[in-house]
Amino acid sequence: MALLLTGRPGVGKTTVIRAVAAAVPTRRVGGFFSEEIRVRGERRGALSGGRDR
Repeated sequence: MALLLTGRPGVGKTTVIRAVAAAVPTRRVGGFFSEEIRVRGERRGALSGGRDR
């Protein structure tokens, strides 16, 4: 199964993916997610983080 989420910054895509991965601990989950970089509350970019378990 493949799952792809898209949407505007701050709508909860990473939160949803992390919850789904935690809900199926017996399944192999792979891919990546991005974390926001904020400076004084302003979005400045993103860091990619791998996710393989």
